[in-house]
This record gives sequence, C-alpha cells and structure tokens, in this order.
Amino acid sequence: MWKLLVAMVSVCLLAACTTVNVKEEYAGLSDQQPLEARYYDVDIPMRDGVKIRATVYQPALAAGESAPLVISAHGFGGFRTSGPISFYGQFMITGEATLNAWRNQYWVISFDQRGFGQSGGDIEMMQPEYEPRDVMEIISWANRHLPHLARETPDDPLVGMVGESWGGGVQLMASIFDERIDAIVPITTWNNLARTLAPSDQVKTYWGAILVSGGGLSSFFDFGKILEEPYSGLVAGTMTPEGRAVLERASPSQYCAQEKYPHADILLLQGFTDTMMTMNEAVENQRCGLAGGRDVRLVAMQKGHRLPWPTQPIDGMPMFSTDSHIDCGDASYDTQAMILQWFDLKLKQKPEAKPIPVVCMTLPDDQRGRTLVAVPVGGERFALTNTDLNLIQTGWFEVVMNPLDKAVSLVLPTSEVENAADQSPKGGVARPLFVPLWVARKDTAMLGIPKIDVVVSEGSDDNRDVVYAAIAIRKQGSLAVDVVSDQYFPLVGNGAQRHDMHGISALVKANDTVGLVLQGYSGQFFFNPEGWFEGVNVAGEVQLPLLNPVLEDHSLAIK
Repeated sequence: MWKLLVAMVSVCLLAACTTVNVKEEYAGLSDQQPLEARYYDVDIPMRDGVKIRATVYQPALAAGESAPLVISAHGFGGFRTSGPISFYGQFMITGEATLNAWRNQYWVISFDQRGFGQSGGDIEMMQPEYEPRDVMEIISWANRHLPHLARETPDDPLVGMVGESWGGGVQLMASIFDERIDAIVPITTWNNLARTLAPSDQVKTYWGAILVSGGGLSSFFDFGKILEEPYSGLVAGTMTPEGRAVLERASPSQYCAQEKYPHADILLLQGFTDTMMTMNEAVENQRCGLAGGRDVRLVAMQKGHRLPWPTQPIDGMPMFSTDSHIDCGDASYDTQAMILQWFDLKLKQKPEAKPIPVVCMTLPDDQRGRTLVAVPVGGERFALTNTDLNLIQTGWFEVVMNPLDKAVSLVLPTSEVENAADQSPKGGVARPLFVPLWVARKDTAMLGIPKIDVVVSEGSDDNRDVVYAAIAIRKQGSLAVDVVSDQYFPLVGNGAQRHDMHGISALVKANDTVGLVLQGYSGQFFFNPEGWFEGVNVAGEVQLPLLNPVLEDHSLAIK
C-alpha cells in the first residue's frame, strides 16, 4: 500500500493526476470531429491481470485528420514521461522525443514498464511472455480505443517506438514478435543481454550494483525477480550458465540466429563511451535488421551509459546522457529532429529533409564524424610481443596516477617521438602495462571495433586469471596514457584468446602513440579481480580500425 501511495503522490506532483476512462471519454466521437491537444493517464489491463499505467498524449487534429502512434519506453530504473513538466520530459532523450512527437501530431503513449513506477507486476527481465508482450497489448488497446488513429488496415495501426536502454531492448524484442510495429528508435541498447552485462562471462559488477539499486528505487523496493536466481549473479563476479541462458532468451541475437528478425525499420543510436551497452551491440542489431530486409541506420554518437566518477569522468547527467547534436561528414543533425524525421519518413511517408546515413560514426571533441556503409571491424595488424605483467594491483591507483602524469607532463614534457618498435613497454608491476603498437605520422581517425588474438600464459593453475585489455593513446609530449572511449575488455584464463574488443572512437594526432593497455583491475568490473598478485604473459596480435592511415612506422605492423 505504501508503494502505491508514494507513487501516486510523486506523479500527482508532476502531472495533473487525471485518470481517464477512454470508453466514456470517446463515446460517440467520430473521426470527423476535431481533437484538441491534451494528455491524461490510463490503466491498461494486460492478459495476466497486471495493470500498466500509461500517459496518453492526444494530438491536436482537425476533422478528418489521423495520426500514427508512437510508444515511448523508459530505461531500467526509469519511469514514464508523465507530463511536459516531468523528469523524463525535461532531461531524458526519450522524454524529449515523446513530447516532440506529440507536438508534431502523433498520438503518443508513454508507459511504466511492468514492475516500475505505477505499473503492477514484477520485473521479468525482458522475457518474451512479459515485457515485449505488454507492448503488443498496448498496441491492441490503442487500436480499440483511440480515435483519429492512422492505420494501414483496420487491425494494423501505424506504430513507432522510441526508448533508451531497457526501453530500447523492449522495442527490438516486441518488433520481432509483432508485425504491426513499423519504425523503432532503440537508443543505447543490447543485442545479446548476457554478453552486454558479462563479456567473457565477467559481470560488469559496478553496473550490476547500479541496476539493482536503481531498479529498487523506481519499483519502490519491490525488486521482483532481480534478486532471485539466476539474476542475482549480476552483482557477483561471474555469469552462471543458467543466467546466461535466461538473459539470451531476452535478446534479439537468439531470435536472429533462428532467422526471426525485427519487422520494423530501425534507427539505432549508440554511444562509443557507453560502458554498459557497447557499440558492438548496435553493430549486431544492424546486421540482424539488415538480414531481415529492413532499412536500418546506425548513428554512433559519443555518450550513453556513464559510470559515476572516478570510473568515468562526469559528462552531462550522471549515469546516462546523450549527444544533443550529431555530425556526420558535412551534415550536422539535431538529435531530436533526426528522431522525428525517422518517424515522419516511416509513418507519414515524408521525404528525408536531411538523409540519415547508413552508418554515421562520430569523433570526440567536436570533430566531424564519418559516414560509412558499415562499421569497420579489425583492420591494420600489429604484433604484440611477449609481455609480462602483474595482475590485481595493476590498475588500482590510476585514478590518482593518471592525473599526476598529466600534471608532470605540463611541467616536463617529453619531446622525442620514437618509432613504436623503439619504445619500451611501460608499467606492468604496480601500474598498467602500456605496449606501444603504432606512432601516427599524420592525423588519423580510429573508428570501429578492434580485434585481439593472443595467448595468455603463466598465470595461476585455476585458469580464472583475468586481464583487462584496452586500446590507449599516449599523446606527444605526455607521460599519461588515456584509454580510448573508456572501453576495457576482459581476457579470462590461460590459453588462446580471440575476441572483438569493444568499439572505439578517437582522432589520433600526428606523433601520438597508440598502444595496448593490460592490467589486472578495472573499476567497471569492481568485484571481479582474480589471481591475486599473480603474473601473466601475453603475446599475439592486435588489429586497429584505422581509417585512411599513413603508416610510416611499419615496424610492428604484420603484413
């Protein structure tokens, strides 16, 4: 009862707290009567008796006009856009898109996903019978009750969806099972939820702790299944086989492998510095949609899920923020205008005022992005000679030592730029090991997904040692080593390791050194370190996605 009271008070403070009986509201209303712009709350019953609380945004429509429907879905731990003056409406990309669509003559339904906000039920971790099915029920409810709704056939309304993170996942999953969904905009979401939360089965425990606490707050501490097996492993170090199987069932990847593809055209927005939903997930979602014959565009922005300091620097809102403007080659886009244009193209058949490229990959620091036909995977190959490092203590102190390196470099900059082959690896005992791979001789964009193919050996006998690998840049004149896009990839156990690393974006300036960082600890995997004070050896090769590089230093490149 107290959960309901708190929820009612909080929503009433943000919205008009008006719950409408739509049967009575629209009784006798024909499509030849005009509608005025307004919004109101409804409770939509699901097939299992759960009631989903939603806010319906009614557009201003003249007599005889009709409007498509956009469904707005929030992220994990979030809640619906309950009105123009609300947290989501003012601060979150999904809420802004909700209001923008409404003001541009779309019906919009923003709903609390089950287990969150004022909706009933438990958090079911995106199992097909629950959260995706809820979307299907909402579409059917709208088709029965909303006047002036644009339709392809009497049973098939024109439907779009928008939402971030959890709200992106529910779009992809629902569009796999429901042909009525025509266009979706998944923002920073997953293709394989198990891989997203636990690459190499190493759980991103810092994010796991945030998800549990955030989900607890939004659900008013009714955690549902999040603290039950197999999900409770999300706050432990290693993904269990049972947990992996259940989370993969909540993933587009499993259905794409069965040739069950999304039915909607897709505009994917994903962030390079997103340490939860990496760029790789969007690449796989694009491949899935294209395999199903859909129109799929991928816009790789910079921001997304961001861990609180000191793991990642504060940039915009804590934990989640997005780019308000996106540069693709010579074109510059307002992100909200891009989303609206996608719906106008797919649901209203309006031509694209500024065509969205198949792939747009942005660069940090306001550099012009690149337009491509596909995201580069792999690239120029560089040898990684036998390198030794200690494990857990390497990485502990970087929150202090890296800024100190930068401060010292301002006073005592290094001047000579050696070829990568002549530079010695640095660190590996008390600090991360930096292995030089390449020195840029002109400004070069590094955009895409690096690959690593190495053998890890000489660790402990339990085959659970973990090495965190990252692509990093040491700028000319600096002692500091900066990990590109804040992306670390775990290498687990002894033996061969062959992986696509997490996607990265950087402009490498002339005379900067690009290398591989290896360490035994990462704050993103807070509870994961294994092999206390063990040592390992790593040897093999790394592939870097360099766009139009000029490689005058070929000494470490493998031909």
